[in-house]
Amino acid sequence: MDRRVQTVIVWMHDNLHRDVSIEELARLVNLSSSRLRHVFKVETNVSLYHYLKLLRMKRAKDLLATTLLTVKEVRVSVGVQNKAHFTQYFKETYGMTPVQFRRTLDMTQPPEKYLIDK
Repeated sequence: MDRRVQTVIVWMHDNLHRDVSIEELARLVNLSSSRLRHVFKVETNVSLYHYLKLLRMKRAKDLLATTLLTVKEVRVSVGVQNKAHFTQYFKETYGMTPVQFRRTLDMTQPPEKYLIDK
């Protein structure tokens, strides 16, 4: 894989909470935004925007399943400011809203990371 694409992917994983533009990512690897879009698409078979959206939704699902954070706290922590967009993206990705997903979990038991071995 192209090292510039790898650099962008690592940066996105490490800075998921930040609202970043494609122009900023392109500057990070000394490319124009249009060239970065092209190289990223060729290397990953998905657009940069779509990759970032899927990455955020995966992280949101993990946080909803393993923490006691509110949906709003999860939304902010994955870098999506708009509530309606977050709900729409989550539903497109997983077939249900974040609230519906949370309801499918057995919330009577604390998440595994909070359990203490005795």
